[in-house]
Amino acid sequence: MKVTLARPGTEKITRSQRSLKSSAALVLITALVSFAAAWVVKGELGKQGGIRSAAEKWMTSHGYLALNSEFPVGQLLKVPYYLIKPIDAPQLVVDIKFKHFQKLQKKRQQALQKGLLVTGKDDFVPAEIRHEDQTSRVKLRLKGDLLDHLKGNKWSFRVKVRGKDQLYGMRVFSIQSPAVRGFLGGPLFYASLQRYGVMAPRTRLVSLVVNGNDMGIMSIEEHFSKEMLEASGRKESVIIRFDESLVWDARDGRKHAGLGGHFDNYHTAVIDAFGSGKISRSTRLSNDLKVATGLLRAFETGKLPPSRVFDTELMGRYMAVSELWGSWHSFSWRNLRFYYNPLTARLEPIGYDPDIQTRSRPGANNASGEPITSVMRSALLDDPEIFSAFRKALALISKDIKNGSLYAELEKIQSEYLPVLRKEFFFLQAFDRSELEQRLALLENYSREDLDRLYQISHTYPGLLQAYRIDTTDGSQIELQNITPSFVDILAIHWVANKNKGNKAAVDAATDVSLPLSLPPLSWLGKPAPKIIRFTHEPAIEKDHHLEVVAKVQGTYQADHIKVTPYYSALTTSPVPESSLQ
Repeated sequence: MKVTLARPGTEKITRSQRSLKSSAALVLITALVSFAAAWVVKGELGKQGGIRSAAEKWMTSHGYLALNSEFPVGQLLKVPYYLIKPIDAPQLVVDIKFKHFQKLQKKRQQALQKGLLVTGKDDFVPAEIRHEDQTSRVKLRLKGDLLDHLKGNKWSFRVKVRGKDQLYGMRVFSIQSPAVRGFLGGPLFYASLQRYGVMAPRTRLVSLVVNGNDMGIMSIEEHFSKEMLEASGRKESVIIRFDESLVWDARDGRKHAGLGGHFDNYHTAVIDAFGSGKISRSTRLSNDLKVATGLLRAFETGKLPPSRVFDTELMGRYMAVSELWGSWHSFSWRNLRFYYNPLTARLEPIGYDPDIQTRSRPGANNASGEPITSVMRSALLDDPEIFSAFRKALALISKDIKNGSLYAELEKIQSEYLPVLRKEFFFLQAFDRSELEQRLALLENYSREDLDRLYQISHTYPGLLQAYRIDTTDGSQIELQNITPSFVDILAIHWVANKNKGNKAAVDAATDVSLPLSLPPLSWLGKPAPKIIRFTHEPAIEKDHHLEVVAKVQGTYQADHIKVTPYYSALTTSPVPESSLQ
C-alpha cells in the first residue's frame, strides 16, 4: 500500500480537524489521568480490577505497549498531533442485506457464548464491496478462532471475491483488526520473510464501513490462493496444512476448547489442502497433493529426514526470521502452512499468524506452552542440513542489520503503516529495533543445547512414570507406564549407588532395548500400556545399587530421575486351583 504522508503546515485546518482538537485534548487529559492511576493506584485496588486496571485496559486497546516494553511520557505530547492530522486509509464499503447480516450477528453471539468461533461452509453470506469506482460481488463469513477476532465492532471476515474481479490483486483475503496481528508486527514480520525469499501474505490497511457503520482502521491480509503464488513468483501447485478441527471440537483444553489437550497434537491430525474443490478437478494438482501429503507424512512419522521433505534453505530462513522476531506462534503446528514446489519436489514454509504481541522477549524464558511446537523445532534443527541453513540465515540477517539494508526495508513499511494506525491507535510506538539486535546477538551465540533450552516447556505433573522392577522365573524386567497426557522420552536406565554405599556414579544398565525411546501419552481415564524392558541381572552391582530411569516430557529440557521400585507381576491364573470331579 502506498500512503502519501502530508507535511505539517501544508494543509488548511478543516472544520472536522478543528473539532478533533477538543478530542485530542480530552485524550491527552485522559491519558495523563490513566498514567497517574496506573502509577498511584496499586495493591488491592489494582488487583481487583479498579481504576488502574480500567486505565491500562483502555490504553492497551489504543496501542499502549503493544510492541514495546516501555512508554516514554514524552510520547503523550504527540498524541494530539496524530488526531488533528491523521493519515487516512483507502475506504472499503461493505453492503450486506439485513437477513444475511442477522445471520452473521447470530453466529457471533453463538461464538461469544461458546468462547470460540467454529466455522462451516454454510456460514458464508452474499455481499458487495465498493472500493473507489469498483463494486465487486463477494461472499463472506466471520473468521478467527478466538474472541479477539470479534471484539466490539471490529469483526474479522473471510472474503471470497466472486466472478473474475480482484481487490488489490487478491481474490481470497481476510479483513481483521490490526491488533490481532500485532499492529505493525505482522506486516514487519511478513516483510522480513519476503526479503529472504520465504512466501508470506500481502497486507494493507483500509478504513472499513459495513452497512453504513464505521468500523475504523482494519487490515486486509491475503489468504492462501493461486494469486498469492503468482505474486510470489511460484508455479501453481497445492498449499497444505495439518487440519486443526479436532482441537476446536475437543473440550479438554487448559483454557479454550482442546488447546493443550489430548488432540492438540499434529500426530493425530489429518493433512488437508486449501482449495480442495479446484484440486479435485485437476489431474496435475491432484498428483501434487498426493506427493505433498506423502512428504509431510514422511516428516510426521520420521520415515524421511526433514532435509528430504522441506526446502532446506527456505526452512532455515523461516526459522531464523521467526527466532529474530520471537514468533513462537508462527511455528505452532496449527499455524504452519506449506507450499509444494513441483520444480524442487520439496515443501516450502509460508509465513502466517506471527502473533508478535505475544512474542518471546530477548533473554527471557521463551517457553511457548506448546510442547509439540518445541518438538517440531527440535526435529528440524536436529537435521544437520537444516541446522546449517539456519545458521547461514542468521549470519545473512546479521550482515543486513549491520549494513542497514534490513532496517531500510522495514522502515519503509513502518512509515506507511504507522501514521495510518495512529489515527485510531494513538499510543502506538515505532518498533524498537534494538530488540531485534539483542535477540540476534543471543541467537548467534547459542549452541544447539541452548536452542533446546530456549523453548523448554515446564510441566506440572506429579510424576511421569510408574517404574516397577519385577523378578520372575524367566528373569528380571522393568515395567514402565506413562501416566501423563504427553509423550515421555526414556533417555537412560542406570544403576545408581545407594546412600553411603560406594561409588555414587551411575552405571548404565544393560537392557534389551535401544535408548532413547518414546512412550505414548495416556488418554483421558485411559489404561496405561506397559512397556516391558528386560535387563541383565548383576548381583555384584545390585547389592549396593538401585535402578533408576531418566525420563522427560517430550519438548522439555530438564529430565526427571525416577527410582525403580520392586513390584509384582499380574497373575495370569487364579492362585486357587480349579476344582474338578477327579
